[in-house]
Amino acid sequence: MAMRGPIYISTLPNSSKFAEEMRQAFVSRFFQLAMLERLMGEIRGFTQHPNESLVEAWLRMKDLLRICHGHGLGRGTIIKIFYHGLDNANQAL
Repeated sequence: MAMRGPIYISTLPNSSKFAEEMRQAFVSRFFQLAMLERLMGEIRGFTQHPNESLVEAWLRMKDLLRICHGHGLGRGTIIKIFYHGLDNANQAL
């Protein structure tokens, strides 16, 4: 049944609207607004720590995204936030 769920959802009319409504329902039920805003602030203000490797920084970013289920950020936005949060040496790579 786990494999049939995504197929079923994609066959519904306005499935992207339905998926967004489900995401919003999940977020509103399990996350308080203040917590979501704090986590989004951490994600949007991401910066690489001193002496943190590129891999460590990426793993920390992924942890923030995983914790904040309802972030709603696309891949391009995530990459931009991450890139702009890196130090100059890693941005030059």
